[in-house]
Amino acid sequence: MEFIRSDLACDFTQEIQKHCHGDGYTVLELSKKGLPIIEVEIKNEHTERFLGKKIGKYSTVCIGTEWIYNKEKSENIKHVVADIFENMLLSDSKKFSKFLIVGLGNRALTSDALGPFTIENIDISEHKSAKYSIYLSVPGIEAITGIKTVDQIKIICDKIKADCVILIDALVARSVDRMCSTIQISNTGIAPGSGIAGFKDEISKTSLGVSVFSIGMPTVVSSSTMISDILRNKKSSDDIIKHHLKDEKSYFVTLSEADIIVSKAASFIAEAINYVLKEYTV
Repeated sequence: MEFIRSDLACDFTQEIQKHCHGDGYTVLELSKKGLPIIEVEIKNEHTERFLGKKIGKYSTVCIGTEWIYNKEKSENIKHVVADIFENMLLSDSKKFSKFLIVGLGNRALTSDALGPFTIENIDISEHKSAKYSIYLSVPGIEAITGIKTVDQIKIICDKIKADCVILIDALVARSVDRMCSTIQISNTGIAPGSGIAGFKDEISKTSLGVSVFSIGMPTVVSSSTMISDILRNKKSSDDIIKHHLKDEKSYFVTLSEADIIVSKAASFIAEAINYVLKEYTV
């Protein structure tokens, strides 16, 4: 797994089933409104350490690419994402009264702009009459601000006394087939940039002290992961793979239509969040 870079829990189902004990995880495949869904739950510290992904639930909706130019399919996806997200919110033991919705990523880089674009599509005026409060934030990236993202969010959380954080972020996929064709919803938080350059400071209940949910779409794939998978398909050994990749720089590949895709995905993710929170009762 050394050269595999992915933020999607579903990308590691084979590794989980091969190397982890049965009581440390569950993997379920189901369908909603015609869309395949892979649900992965990490249940113990052994599986958490092996995958580098926190204990919790990860639901991946396989949405394909037809939705990009089909409004009806996009609407269908919105309702499925909303349904999964709502169930995760309701399964938390706490009732929330102050939501902080955070758009992670770099707005100036299209493939990393899903978070900021989603925030632009959330209209907090729609929730003015609700018994809960909604706050929005786009913290930018540490390379530009010089401030760790988790520190910025922690300061805002403490100031407004938020009890729930919802993160939106662009993710890294293991394969080209997953790029812009899956949505992952989780109740574990996120480690910004972990799929790109190893683990960074996580944004989670551990670091913030409140419940953290995340919604993301993979918009890039690592060249080293692509090469590693090609060599594995040719039955190359781990030593041969390491030899080929040890001195190689890794690049990240996105789709040529990324600007259209990210903009449209941000729109239906925002609509899904708006829909769920409108129905949420404190």
